[in-house]
Amino acid sequence: MRTLTLEVGIDKLDYLVPGEWNDLSQTQLIYLIRMAQNQVTAEEMKLKLLLYCLDGSIKKYDNRPDGRFFLLKINRDKFWLSSAELNAISSIFNFLFRETKEGLKINPKLTINKFPTAYCGCITVYGPKDGLVDISYQQFADLQIWSTKVDESSEMLDRFISIIYNRKTGNLSPKIVAKMSPSVKTAILWFYMGCLQMIQQRFPKVFQGSGASGNIVDGQMRIIDALAQNKLADKEKVKSASLYDALYTMQCAAEQAEKIEQKK
Repeated sequence: MRTLTLEVGIDKLDYLVPGEWNDLSQTQLIYLIRMAQNQVTAEEMKLKLLLYCLDGSIKKYDNRPDGRFFLLKINRDKFWLSSAELNAISSIFNFLFRETKEGLKINPKLTINKFPTAYCGCITVYGPKDGLVDISYQQFADLQIWSTKVDESSEMLDRFISIIYNRKTGNLSPKIVAKMSPSVKTAILWFYMGCLQMIQQRFPKVFQGSGASGNIVDGQMRIIDALAQNKLADKEKVKSASLYDALYTMQCAAEQAEKIEQKK
């Protein structure tokens, strides 16, 4: 968390606000997602999220010779802030975005699963642990494939979620996932996207190559082929291994192959 200090008279008051993605509470994350779904601008999102986190509101504004000032109310405390000051404190949420040619875009870096338990109507479902530490490499490979299709239709997103969420009785049907709140589905997708960024940074060589199709998973399959020396049973063993065990083995194999190539 991060401390935001505001001055009222001669006093300075401190407020705690999220300082990174994992600091967001479940309700704060859903509030952000709903703004993104409604195509609220980045600057407006930052300001509205700030007010939401502070449980504050803008009560009125005053046009003065030196510009427009806004009355910010937080509980019983009131602060007159200029437009520049309001923009400055809302910039505390710059970490939520990245610069693109089209402007600021949401850049999810969640690695904590805010919805380890979710609901599909009256059915309770259970998701992966933080950082995806309890899934297999095969599940991760499937996630990489299906994540490229989630923008095509809601059914594709349901299929994506069904890979890593389960009922206590076993596997989860995409038809059941369809009953989940759209905002929670997006939170799960953002969690995967944050974990993917973290994993790519930890195991960069696993994500360098690609197959003839340009699919990064094809490149990973080539590393698995080399590890298993094209033996089907050994390939399946790598695929069914825990994600981080498999990625570590693949990273080492890629590094070794690179060293051999450099000696040629």
